[in-house]
Amino acid sequence: HRLRLPGGLVELALDQGEVVAGEASAPILEVEMELVEGGIDAIFDLARRLFPQGPVNFATANKSTLGYRLARGEEVQPALKPRKAGSLSYPAEATVETVARDVFRDCFGQIATNLLVVAGNESSEGPHQLRIGLRRLRTAFAVFGESLGKDGLAPLSAVA
Repeated sequence: HRLRLPGGLVELALDQGEVVAGEASAPILEVEMELVEGGIDAIFDLARRLFPQGPVNFATANKSTLGYRLARGEEVQPALKPRKAGSLSYPAEATVETVARDVFRDCFGQIATNLLVVAGNESSEGPHQLRIGLRRLRTAFAVFGESLGKDGLAPLSAVA
Protein backbone atom coordinates (compact mmCIF):
# COMPACT_ATOMS: atom_id res chain seq x y z
CA HIS A 1 0.00 0.00 0.00
CA ARG A 2 1.13 3.54 -0.64
CA LEU A 3 0.57 6.00 2.16
CA ARG A 4 0.64 9.75 1.64
CA LEU A 5 2.06 11.29 4.82
CA PRO A 6 2.85 14.90 5.72
CA GLY A 7 6.56 14.24 5.08
CA GLY A 8 6.31 12.12 1.95
CA LEU A 9 4.99 9.02 0.23
CA VAL A 10 5.81 5.64 1.78
CA GLU A 11 5.14 2.21 0.33
CA LEU A 12 4.18 -0.24 3.07
CA ALA A 13 4.02 -4.05 2.80
CA LEU A 14 3.25 -6.64 5.46
CA ASP A 15 5.00 -9.94 4.87
CA GLN A 16 3.65 -12.79 6.99
CA GLY A 17 4.32 -16.41 6.16
CA GLU A 18 7.24 -18.77 6.22
CA VAL A 19 10.53 -19.40 4.53
CA VAL A 20 10.79 -23.02 3.38
CA ALA A 21 13.88 -24.99 2.35
CA GLY A 22 13.24 -28.69 1.84
CA GLU A 23 11.70 -30.04 5.03
CA ALA A 24 12.80 -27.06 7.13
CA SER A 25 10.77 -23.91 7.61
CA ALA A 26 10.81 -20.75 9.69
CA PRO A 27 8.02 -18.22 10.25
CA ILE A 28 8.47 -14.63 9.15
CA LEU A 29 6.56 -11.53 10.10
CA GLU A 30 7.94 -8.24 8.90
CA VAL A 31 6.89 -4.83 7.74
CA GLU A 32 8.74 -3.40 4.77
CA MET A 33 8.74 0.35 4.27
CA GLU A 34 10.11 2.09 1.21
CA LEU A 35 10.38 5.83 0.82
CA VAL A 36 8.92 6.69 -2.58
CA GLU A 37 9.23 10.46 -2.23
CA GLY A 38 9.91 13.01 0.47
CA GLY A 39 12.20 13.04 3.48
CA ILE A 40 13.49 10.07 5.46
CA ASP A 41 11.60 11.36 8.50
CA ALA A 42 8.40 10.07 6.87
CA ILE A 43 9.52 6.45 7.36
CA PHE A 44 10.57 6.98 10.97
CA ASP A 45 7.36 8.87 11.77
CA LEU A 46 5.30 6.04 10.27
CA ALA A 47 7.27 3.43 12.24
CA ARG A 48 6.63 5.35 15.47
CA ARG A 49 2.91 5.49 14.70
CA LEU A 50 2.68 1.81 13.75
CA PHE A 51 4.76 0.58 16.67
CA PRO A 52 4.28 3.07 19.53
CA GLN A 53 5.44 0.53 22.11
CA GLY A 54 8.67 -0.12 20.17
CA PRO A 55 11.27 -1.32 19.74
CA VAL A 56 11.53 -1.67 15.99
CA ASN A 57 14.48 -3.67 14.71
CA PHE A 58 16.06 -3.45 11.31
CA ALA A 59 16.46 -6.83 9.63
CA THR A 60 20.05 -7.87 9.11
CA ALA A 61 19.22 -10.77 6.77
CA ASN A 62 16.83 -10.98 3.84
CA LYS A 63 14.48 -13.88 3.11
CA SER A 64 16.88 -15.59 0.69
CA THR A 65 19.62 -15.57 3.35
CA LEU A 66 17.18 -17.17 5.79
CA GLY A 67 16.34 -19.83 3.19
CA TYR A 68 20.00 -20.65 2.60
CA ARG A 69 20.57 -20.92 6.35
CA LEU A 70 17.66 -23.35 6.62
CA ALA A 71 18.93 -25.39 3.67
CA ARG A 72 22.37 -25.72 5.31
CA GLY A 73 20.81 -26.72 8.64
CA GLU A 74 22.00 -23.53 10.35
CA GLU A 75 20.19 -21.40 12.90
CA VAL A 76 17.82 -19.00 11.16
CA GLN A 77 18.56 -16.31 13.74
CA PRO A 78 22.10 -17.08 14.93
CA ALA A 79 23.31 -15.45 18.14
CA LEU A 80 24.39 -11.95 17.28
CA LYS A 81 27.95 -10.88 17.83
CA PRO A 82 29.28 -7.34 17.66
CA ARG A 83 30.07 -6.47 14.04
CA LYS A 84 33.21 -4.61 13.10
CA ALA A 85 33.67 -2.60 9.93
CA GLY A 86 34.19 -4.62 6.79
CA SER A 87 37.38 -4.52 4.78
CA LEU A 88 36.71 -2.79 1.48
CA SER A 89 39.14 -2.49 -1.42
CA TYR A 90 38.64 -1.26 -4.96
CA PRO A 91 40.51 -1.06 -8.25
CA ALA A 92 41.74 2.37 -9.32
CA GLU A 93 38.96 2.67 -11.91
CA ALA A 94 36.14 2.24 -9.36
CA THR A 95 33.57 5.03 -9.46
CA VAL A 96 32.77 7.30 -6.53
CA GLU A 97 29.19 6.03 -6.63
CA THR A 98 30.27 2.38 -6.32
CA VAL A 99 32.61 3.07 -3.44
CA ALA A 100 30.05 5.28 -1.67
CA ARG A 101 27.32 2.63 -2.07
CA ASP A 102 29.51 -0.05 -0.52
CA VAL A 103 30.79 2.18 2.28
CA PHE A 104 27.26 3.29 3.23
CA ARG A 105 26.00 -0.31 3.01
CA ASP A 106 28.78 -1.49 5.29
CA CYS A 107 28.15 1.34 7.77
CA PHE A 108 24.41 0.59 7.87
CA GLY A 109 25.10 -3.14 8.31
CA GLN A 110 27.48 -2.44 11.19
CA ILE A 111 24.99 -0.08 12.84
CA ALA A 112 21.94 -2.34 12.38
CA THR A 113 23.73 -5.43 13.72
CA ASN A 114 25.18 -3.63 16.71
CA LEU A 115 21.81 -2.05 17.59
CA LEU A 116 20.48 -5.60 17.96
CA VAL A 117 23.56 -6.69 19.91
CA VAL A 118 23.17 -3.76 22.32
CA ALA A 119 19.49 -4.61 22.86
CA GLY A 120 20.22 -8.28 23.45
CA ASN A 121 23.28 -8.61 25.66
CA GLU A 122 25.54 -6.97 28.19
CA SER A 123 28.79 -6.96 26.20
CA SER A 124 30.59 -3.62 26.06
CA GLU A 125 31.82 -4.42 22.54
CA GLY A 126 28.33 -3.89 21.04
CA PRO A 127 28.02 -0.24 22.09
CA HIS A 128 31.66 0.34 21.11
CA GLN A 129 31.13 -1.02 17.58
CA LEU A 130 27.85 0.89 17.32
CA ARG A 131 29.69 4.15 18.07
CA ILE A 132 32.33 3.26 15.49
CA GLY A 133 29.63 2.55 12.89
CA LEU A 134 27.96 5.90 13.56
CA ARG A 135 31.30 7.72 13.39
CA ARG A 136 32.08 5.98 10.08
CA LEU A 137 28.67 6.98 8.75
CA ARG A 138 29.19 10.65 9.65
CA THR A 139 32.63 10.52 8.01
CA ALA A 140 31.15 8.94 4.87
CA PHE A 141 28.61 11.76 4.64
CA ALA A 142 31.45 14.29 4.89
CA VAL A 143 33.67 12.49 2.37
CA PHE A 144 31.03 11.72 -0.26
CA GLY A 145 28.80 14.76 0.26
CA GLU A 146 30.28 16.91 -2.51
CA SER A 147 30.35 14.11 -5.07
CA LEU A 148 26.85 12.79 -4.38
CA GLY A 149 25.09 16.08 -3.75
CA LYS A 150 25.15 17.61 -0.29
CA ASP A 151 21.52 18.71 -0.44
CA GLY A 152 20.26 15.14 -0.69
CA LEU A 153 22.55 13.86 2.04
CA ALA A 154 22.19 16.77 4.47
CA PRO A 155 18.99 15.52 6.19
CA LEU A 156 20.51 12.07 6.68
CA SER A 157 23.81 13.48 7.88
CA ALA A 158 21.99 15.62 10.44
CA VAL A 159 20.43 12.59 12.14
CA ALA A 160 23.56 10.45 11.97
